[in-house]
Amino acid sequence: MLLRRLQSLRGPVRRWVSTQQRGGGLVEPHQYVSLHNYVPLEERELPRLRRGLLGSWKALGVSGRIYLSSEGINGQLILPVSNVAALSMSFPHILNVREEGEEVSLCKGKNLVFDQREEVTEDFMGRCFQCSEPCNHHTNCSNVMCGGLILQCSSCASIRLNCCSEACKQEFIKMKAMTTHHQKEYRKHQTTQWMSPIPNALSKHVSKRSAASLARNLHTRHYTISRTLMKSIDNSALQNDYVYNHSSVLSDDALLQQLREDTARNWPKAEQLIDEMQGKFLSFLVQTTRAQRILEIGCFTGYSALCLANGLSPGGSLVTCDIDADTMQFAQKFFDKSSHSSQITAINQDGLEYLSSLGSNADQPPFDFIFVDANKRKYREYYDWIFEQKLLHPSGLLVFDNTLFRGRVAAYANGFASNKERIARGLAEFNSYVDQDPRTTQVVMSLWDGLTLVRLLQQ
Repeated sequence: MLLRRLQSLRGPVRRWVSTQQRGGGLVEPHQYVSLHNYVPLEERELPRLRRGLLGSWKALGVSGRIYLSSEGINGQLILPVSNVAALSMSFPHILNVREEGEEVSLCKGKNLVFDQREEVTEDFMGRCFQCSEPCNHHTNCSNVMCGGLILQCSSCASIRLNCCSEACKQEFIKMKAMTTHHQKEYRKHQTTQWMSPIPNALSKHVSKRSAASLARNLHTRHYTISRTLMKSIDNSALQNDYVYNHSSVLSDDALLQQLREDTARNWPKAEQLIDEMQGKFLSFLVQTTRAQRILEIGCFTGYSALCLANGLSPGGSLVTCDIDADTMQFAQKFFDKSSHSSQITAINQDGLEYLSSLGSNADQPPFDFIFVDANKRKYREYYDWIFEQKLLHPSGLLVFDNTLFRGRVAAYANGFASNKERIARGLAEFNSYVDQDPRTTQVVMSLWDGLTLVRLLQQ
C-alpha cells in the first residue's frame, strides 16, 4: 500500500489499496465509512492527532481520504469489515472533545437527508408557505400532479388538505372521487399543466462561466438589457421598479394588483402571469396601433386580458379564449369588476377550435390585434390558421409570448440543449418558420420571456 502524506496540515490524507491479491483472489470484503464530526478541535493538537490516526489506521488497513482542521474532521474511508469496530474505538477523544458542558451544534433546525428531515435542533428556521407562521414541517402537495415541496403548518395543512394552493386542493378533491383507472387516464392528459418551470437565473459571475452554462441561463423573467449597460446596471429589481413607476398607470391598476395577489395565493402556476411591465407594454401597443378589435388566445387568470382591455378606446372590444374552465371562471370575477367590463367577452374553448369557428364565419370582421399566449407546441398552427383564414387585419399586429422560453430556445438553436426539450425545439422551429415566411415581417424582442411581433407585408 502507498501512503501519500499531506503537504500541509489542512490538506487531505490519501491512501489507496488494491482489493485483489497478486494471485487474483479477492481479499476480505471492505466497508465504506463516511465520517463527519464537526466539533471544534484545538489547532495545536492537530499534528499529534494526525500522526496518531496515520499510525493506528495503517494497522487497520484503512484507505481513502481524511480532512483535519480546527473545525472538525471529515473523511471517506474504506477498510476491512472486521476492523470497523476497531476504527470506531481509535479516536474516542475526537467524539468527546468537549466533555465539559453540552456540545454546541454548528447547525440549527432540520437537515436534509435524502429528502427527509433529520432534526438537529428544535429551532424553527422557516415559515409556513401559506400563513407565514414559524414552521419546520416539510410536505409535498397532496395534488400528485403538482407535488410541490413546501413548508406547511398543521393548521394550514388541515384547511388546505396538505395542498399548496386552493387550486391544488380542488384538484385533489376532484381526483379523490375518481376510480383508480379514471385517475390514471386523467393524469395522462392533465399532468403537463401542473409541471413546475425550469429554474433559471442570470448569474452575477457571468464572466467566469462557460458558454454552455451561460446558454442554459440566458433568461430572466424581467428585462434583457443591453450588453453595454450590463457593466453599469447590477440590480434588475431596482431597474424594473424604476421603469414600472415611470410608465403610465392603467385605469384598472388596483384591480390588476389584486388579481396578481389572488393568483399567487390560489393558483400553483402563478408564474404563468405576464410581468407587470409587460402588461403595460401590451396596453401601450393597443393604444399605439389604435386597435378596435382584439383577440387573445390563452387567458389564464385574466391579467393580460385586463391589460389589453385597458388600452382600448371606448368603442373597442376584446375576446379572450382559454380551454381551462376553472381559471376562466376566476378571471370572469375580475372582468366583471373592471372599468372595461362591457368590452370584454370570455370564451371557454380550445384556441384552435375557436379560431376554426371564426374562419367558418364569413361575416366575421378581422382583428386589429391578436395576442397568443397558449400551448407553445401549437404556435405554428395558430400562426398559419390566422393568416390562412385572414383573421388579422392587413394592418393589424400579431404578438406571440414566450418565444425565447427561459433562454432554452437560444440554447437549443446553438446546440446547448437536448432534443428532448420539446417546447424549446418547437419554439426554435416556429421562430425560424416565421423568419422565413415571405408574407410577413417580424421582430423577436428579448424582453421578459421573449415577444415576437408580426405584421403582414404591405402589397
